[in-house]
Amino acid sequence: MATRRFGPTLDAGTVIIEKEADKQIQPALLGSTAYTGVLERGPVGEVITATSKKDLLLKTGSLIPDSLLPDCCQDFWDHSEGAGILFLYRVTDGTEVKATLDLYDRKNPRNKVVTVDAKNSQEARNKTEEMCKRLLANPTKDNYEIIIEEQK
Repeated sequence: MATRRFGPTLDAGTVIIEKEADKQIQPALLGSTAYTGVLERGPVGEVITATSKKDLLLKTGSLIPDSLLPDCCQDFWDHSEGAGILFLYRVTDGTEVKATLDLYDRKNPRNKVVTVDAKNSQEARNKTEEMCKRLLANPTKDNYEIIIEEQK
């Protein structure tokens, strides 16, 4: 440990003594990690960036039986003590179907009032139903198409 002295050595005046720090700042043990695989939700074919476990769960959903990728992602945050950044790339087998919900007029059941389309097939059904309840609170005779997109 080196020390440096600035100022007069034998005369009167201000003396500055510079010492090295006792504890150095340690760089994060984990940098960035990238995984590719099946996730519960999120955009297909786009990179998803997660900066915390809460962010991960919000963007990709929870554990699923079809893949171990969500387990790996959650373990990344559980064992890294919040250090690092996670990049994910969601893939599917191509058999998914887009979630849609059609709402019809109560007085004339053949009249379609609203069609709600999810951005991807794994969009939460309760999010779609919540949007429909708000639309039904103020019905109109016009037909609308509404696309619900995930927040980034």
